[in-house]
Amino acid sequence: MVAHEPTEPREIKAIYAGCEAHEVKEAAERNLAWSLLTTRHPNLSEVAPPDEDDVALMAGDCLHLSVLDYSLAIGHRESFSVA
Repeated sequence: MVAHEPTEPREIKAIYAGCEAHEVKEAAERNLAWSLLTTRHPNLSEVAPPDEDDVALMAGDCLHLSVLDYSLAIGHRESFSVA
């Protein structure tokens, strides 16, 4: 959970993303993914990157976004396609 659970429907605000996922297999891309992950979660910086035979690293290419903001109106949604 990123934020508190709303107590009233008009407090609902959310972002949904539709992505196409694929496994990251190239060594340079796996290293970059691990670097980005440890930057965001420094507690992992002391951990060696997982071996590709043990763990699949996945990447998602975002295709669609929906933004919900019920403070504007119940059910208010804006949708975007991502090129």
